[in-house]
Order: sequence, then structure tokens, then C-alpha cells
Amino acid sequence: MSKRFFIKETFSENAIIALPEKMSAKEIKHITRVMRLGIGDNFTLINPSGEEALVEIINDNTTAFTVKVLTISPPKLHNTKIEVFPSVLKGPKMDWLIEKTTELGVAEIFPLITEHTVATTQESGGRLDRWKRIAESAVKQSGSGALPNINALKNLEEAIALVSPEAWKFVLHPSPQTPILWTALKNLKESSPLPEKIVLFLGPEGGFSNNEVKLLKEHGFLEINLGESILRGETAAIVATALVQHWIDFQC
Repeated sequence: MSKRFFIKETFSENAIIALPEKMSAKEIKHITRVMRLGIGDNFTLINPSGEEALVEIINDNTTAFTVKVLTISPPKLHNTKIEVFPSVLKGPKMDWLIEKTTELGVAEIFPLITEHTVATTQESGGRLDRWKRIAESAVKQSGSGALPNINALKNLEEAIALVSPEAWKFVLHPSPQTPILWTALKNLKESSPLPEKIVLFLGPEGGFSNNEVKLLKEHGFLEINLGESILRGETAAIVATALVQHWIDFQC
């Protein structure tokens, strides 16, 4: 598989694309000097919708770097989309969460400020552009599908209002009384068809407060847990997303 490079560009077969207008000089330098590709060589471009284009270099001058689209592959999309609503975690933990859930193919990410969120709204808001760049890199690396939309920060009430009424809605709230996520998915499948969206609300380091869980339950959210292990916030988000994606893929 050829290395992928991300651009905000729609594709059409045989199109000629001038990459200095669409791609950073750093990425073009990587193609020409690190990968040592030149005229006649091929690599892959990926756009926000998840389409991949195999392109051929027709001009390898870094200031006029131009490629021709040879073939286009459709995006790897699922009929059921996963939306994650993670409470903002401190520092690199949130970066890790964004990267890995993107690799797993989530459709949208809605960072939350909740009662137990440690990071402040001002600190987290300044990280939004960084999270978008991390997501772009993750899509390039994984070829997971479309680039997820990473939304501006929301509080819990604002986030709940954005959830589709028809979605399957889960809140991670570990306790001996709450079912395992896998069991909750199987139980829902027995009583209703697979929805267009599955939504995961994931708490911060201290978890959701009892009042927040009560509010979510009043809006139709089901409490779930991920087993006996006590997981860090970023690990829980990755495990929950992977379980849901695996379940969708195999319709267990």
C-alpha cells in the first residue's frame, strides 16, 4: 500500500492537481526528498470524504509539484456511524483519544466540558485546531474512512440536544448493576433494527457526576460498563469505540 497524503480536495479521474495550492511544503518535501519520488512515480491522496486517489507525478519541481489522478477508490464507510462525546482530558491524553478513535473510524467527535472535567474551557478551546490536525494525520495513516468532524466544545446540555432521537445512546458509567457494552448492543439488536448512529458519552478522569448520569438517562441513554478493569479515560474511549465498531462489522 502506497503512503497516503491528505488534501482538502475532491477527485475526478484524469484530473491534474497542483499540490502546492493544496498541500504543505513540508509534505511535498517528504514526498520528494524522504520518499525520493519523482516524475512517473505513484502515491495516494486521501480527502475529507474518505475517497482515495492513486496519482502519478507529472512535475516534481517542489514549487510546481503536479500530479495526475489515475484511479479513485470510494470511501470505506459504514451504514451505522459512531459518534463519540468524550469529556476533555488533560494534555496528551486527549490527543491520544482523538488519534485512536479516528483510526477506528468514528464519524464525529464532540469534546465535552463536564462537572469533573479538569481542563478549563479556555485551555481546551485552544486545542481544537491541534485535534483537527491529529485527526487528519490519523486518517492518512489508517485509511479508516472519512475525516471525522471535530466540533467546538459543548457542555452536557448542549451535547444532548445534538443527539439524534433515533440513535442508540450509551453513557459509560461503570458499576456492578450496569451491563457490559457488548451485551447492551445485543439486547438492543433483538428489539430494534440497527440504527444510523450509535452514540457514546464518555466521562473525564473522575467520571460523570450522579446528576449528569441522571440527566442522560432521562434523555434515553443506557448506562454501560467495559468490564471489571478500571480504565483511564482515554483507554475507555478507545475500547468502547473498538467494541462498537467490531460489533457493527460483524453484526454480533
